[in-house]
Amino acid sequence: MANEAASAPASSRARRPSRAREAGRELALQTLHNEVAGLRAQLAESLVREAQARALARTDSLTRLGNRASFLEQLQEALTDDDAQPTDFAVLFIDLDGFKAVNDRHGHRIGDELLRLVGERLCACVRSSDVVARLGGDEFACLVRRCGPYERLAQVAGKVFDTLCDPYQLGPLRVNVQASVGVATPENGTSAMALLERADAAMYLAKRLRTGCEFFSPNGPTSAETSDAPWILGVEGCLR
Repeated sequence: MANEAASAPASSRARRPSRAREAGRELALQTLHNEVAGLRAQLAESLVREAQARALARTDSLTRLGNRASFLEQLQEALTDDDAQPTDFAVLFIDLDGFKAVNDRHGHRIGDELLRLVGERLCACVRSSDVVARLGGDEFACLVRRCGPYERLAQVAGKVFDTLCDPYQLGPLRVNVQASVGVATPENGTSAMALLERADAAMYLAKRLRTGCEFFSPNGPTSAETSDAPWILGVEGCLR
């Protein structure tokens, strides 16, 4: 009995290190689990920040529309679509006439609000599958998908022109600006930049001729109106 009594404390003492080691392992595992969870949270947060940074890099901060880089990227994707047809999409390049006067007279706050309203009106003119972007300053662009034949595209361009030329109510101010619209289709350029430049050229001619809207066409006759840029030829007024 004395031996059994003496051996009991020894057995108890032998079990204590084992329990301590087990507790240590559990603590180590919990610490590792917490560290892994922390790393996962940091990674998720980093991915969110990267996604937000990419979105900001593609977004115009004033209008919340896509910016030039975003527009060119989506335009290039449309151009490289193997199933795309010449009538599948078109580019509208829009410039506001009279915006600088409004901005200079009433200040940047009114000018910024006007640009935001222009962006909203453009989005209302096209479908949700189309792309509207602010290229910079008072220049905007639309990528109109599934635009159909020339007549249908002319209607869309005319709608954009008419909508942007309606008066703008900015608080107590009633502001009027005009718009110039240039239109180019896939046969006018093999790259996004080239196609945007063709639409820009058509817009510039519409501004100079005060026709409101022009289509780019490379097959028209040479004229003094376009002699300073020979490839801006034969652009037809789409509102005539």
